[in-house]
Amino acid sequence: MRFALVLSLVLSILVAVFALLNTAEITVNFGFIEASGPIALVVILSFVLGVAVGALAMVPGRMKRRKELKALKKRLNQMANPDAKPHAADSESLSTPPPPPYTAPHP
Repeated sequence: MRFALVLSLVLSILVAVFALLNTAEITVNFGFIEASGPIALVVILSFVLGVAVGALAMVPGRMKRRKELKALKKRLNQMANPDAKPHAADSESLSTPPPPPYTAPHP
């Protein structure tokens, strides 16, 4: 917790120093619109936009893994408690065979 707080503080100070050192005005042309601002603002906004696009690109894979994890937990629970009656929605997952065991590739 303290490490994250110290790291956040140090990064904030570095960003502030960067912004103070890069106050020159530049113009960015987006093709249909033109915007002007300090270099630091353009760099920081570009970074934030890149992080947002990267995070959005990871959403489908994350949702798929979450769904797979939920199914595996349900299957593990069914294997641990074979006497428990499955729900109506679970009957379809019982009919599918388990995946084959993982074998490591040979070098």
